[in-house]
Amino acid sequence: MTASATRTRLSEAIEALEGDVITTDAELLAFLDRARAILAAYPIEPGGDIDCAAVVLRMSQDTARTAAGVARDDATHGQALGVKRQLVMGVRTAENLRWRIGEIYCDNSVTASRDVKGRRKKARPEYDRLLEDIAAGDVQAVIMQDQDRLHRDRADYIAFEQLCRVSNCRYLVGSSGTPTDLHDMDGQIMATIKAAFAEKDSRLKAKKLREKCEQRARMGQPNTGGSRPYGYEADRVTIKADEAEVIREAVRRFVAGEAVRSITRWMNESGKKTVTGGPWRYQTVNSILRSPRIAGLSEYGGEVIGRAVWEGIISPEERDRVLAKPAEKKYSRTRAPQRYVLAGLLRCGRCEERLQSQVKGVSKKDKGGSKKRVRRYVCQSGPGDGACGRLTVVAEQVESLLVNAALARLDSVDLAAAIAGKAEANKNLAELSRQVDEDQAELKQLAHMKAARRITMAEWLVLRDEIESRLDGNRRKIAQATQTTEVVEIIGRGEALGREWPDLSIDRRQAIIKAVLDHAVITPGKLGARSLDTDRVHPVWRI
Repeated sequence: MTASATRTRLSEAIEALEGDVITTDAELLAFLDRARAILAAYPIEPGGDIDCAAVVLRMSQDTARTAAGVARDDATHGQALGVKRQLVMGVRTAENLRWRIGEIYCDNSVTASRDVKGRRKKARPEYDRLLEDIAAGDVQAVIMQDQDRLHRDRADYIAFEQLCRVSNCRYLVGSSGTPTDLHDMDGQIMATIKAAFAEKDSRLKAKKLREKCEQRARMGQPNTGGSRPYGYEADRVTIKADEAEVIREAVRRFVAGEAVRSITRWMNESGKKTVTGGPWRYQTVNSILRSPRIAGLSEYGGEVIGRAVWEGIISPEERDRVLAKPAEKKYSRTRAPQRYVLAGLLRCGRCEERLQSQVKGVSKKDKGGSKKRVRRYVCQSGPGDGACGRLTVVAEQVESLLVNAALARLDSVDLAAAIAGKAEANKNLAELSRQVDEDQAELKQLAHMKAARRITMAEWLVLRDEIESRLDGNRRKIAQATQTTEVVEIIGRGEALGREWPDLSIDRRQAIIKAVLDHAVITPGKLGARSLDTDRVHPVWRI
């Protein structure tokens, strides 16, 4: 069989693969395995000193299905058409040069650009494997559609060139079919110039994309590209009812005081999935809760620009309550509970200091013969803290009493009347949040002015202190205003919550208690008492 015939049969077999259907990562891997099998069945007879060339395939993004809202995390995005084209071109180039192909390296839907801090935007596992094979001496030449399939950053190219200069890898060749010799100074200069142009092109595209995104944000239009936002259909405007309800429930829980990690756990345990079908993570849930998008607001660069064309899943006022929640936690100085539902909520009746949670082993033994461990709330004294250290109450008894009292209060007429009386105060929440945003933006502007030496250090200190004082005051007002909003979500549900109580997380339980209870004062009890005297417990209701 002649070399020409071999090349023709090889090209025909590779071109026939273009008809393969590729809709999943597994199908892409199977496609590449078939291509490797064809290369093994019809090897190219080397006509020179290259008998182990690498074919590199890479597409930043296949747009066929991205426009339809398919997640970018799906590496195929439809038919992997770009990968197929590059494979055919690579095989034809190898045949023309009479270079035997040793391996195929494919990173599909993976960008080669880096961010402004020089970090990879996305992992490139196949490119890293190529570097390992070059270092091992298994690659003598690299074939790709163009040099920007390998690098879109000069630093990446320089590291690649240095590796090639100390290894067997000598040539780069693109669709032109003319090899560039990386062991020769002229070849190195030419490849460096191409890398510089590729980086320039990447930066220009990024700049244009940012300008486009900013323009669409100003117009209130949704940005395209990437995965569809959770809670919306593929058009990024129409609300997806089932996902929207998940977001609303997550917001209700957060405003009521439940921790984001607890909400994330609830979403995973209840079978809720992300847009890509994966499990929820803390960072993703936290981002969605604070997102202006779910309130029907358009943003750019982390700042809200105005109303968007899409309808919000929650109202802007509800988002203000979400954003105000961290300020309330900051000034309430309470920590997330671990095993104690009343953690941070009990006060000593002697010294008025907070009671601390504690587990203690007592002499009465359990069935296993070990000491029985009893959860307690105690007044612990320490150097300079002002605590008396002279009061203890058993956790189980006081928790049962106050939990039942709090749930009963949720269904009481008095609470409903109190909520109605304080509703007017919450109308100022949006204005307070706006003032906080403006002050934070003013602080940033002030810092830029100081850096540019447009104001002196003394002027900066005076202005900064004035703004921070105003910020502190408004945040305190927000923390006070949100105290009633979280009760609204659960008022009248005391009896139902009582039935659900055993199945609720500790975060959710304390969130419900804190919605109505500011704290409870525990007065000293009688020495030797075996049960809790209810007269020792004096709840102070928030509303």
